[in-house]
Amino acid sequence: MQKSKADKARIKRQKLRSAKREAALHVKTHKTAVGANACKASLEGFKALKSRLPRYFNEVINNARKLIYSRKFEIDEGGISRQMSELTKRKLFEIIVTLITSCDFMSGQIGKAKNIGMDTTSHDALMLAHAKRWGYAMPSSTWYRYIGMLKQAGVFVVEEVKIAGETEKTIRSVAAYKWLSTHFLQAIGAYTDIIRAQIKQAYQKAINNGLSFTWRVFKRQLPVKQRFTADMFFSQSTNPPQTH
Repeated sequence: MQKSKADKARIKRQKLRSAKREAALHVKTHKTAVGANACKASLEGFKALKSRLPRYFNEVINNARKLIYSRKFEIDEGGISRQMSELTKRKLFEIIVTLITSCDFMSGQIGKAKNIGMDTTSHDALMLAHAKRWGYAMPSSTWYRYIGMLKQAGVFVVEEVKIAGETEKTIRSVAAYKWLSTHFLQAIGAYTDIIRAQIKQAYQKAINNGLSFTWRVFKRQLPVKQRFTADMFFSQSTNPPQTH
């Protein structure tokens, strides 16, 4: 019997989660973690050819570190607030670095530019990249808990891929659209003149090499409403990135 798309997606998730654990063990054993450095995450670490990311990544990563560690964050737990622990701040920073290094700063989209369009990235793929970068396998439940905090903070936005029609249906076999908010990118300096000029230069170079940063369309509807919440960083609207 031919496997359904849902079955194929489940098998893919299982393989990615196994790969996450194997990658973390390899990186830890061979001491190839790159951490918060502006490098691509891989099993080879700094030894990988062309591992360096554009130099502006150093500044935005450092700005993200300052944003998290320099303010007194509070977590609202059913009306009871407590100060965020140092461990929580560290884990949030590590996840943010993983997201930043998977981000197109022009639009905030998280994914991979390809010649067929911007490819969406699953959480399991991001966890695999996280394991290669930091040298440990974060449990899925822990990952989603921190991702939930970043959503509440207005840093991270997710929109399911849907088939438009009389009754909208979510496409479970396709990773959801994900992006970092414009407010967060502005807070970490991605919109400063000097960094923006470098981003545009790298962006144009990628386009000249045949890559596309346009999300592939599945007859989707991105959110247009605004949602304001009290959060850890700032209040912001969930304005979706514009497609090209």
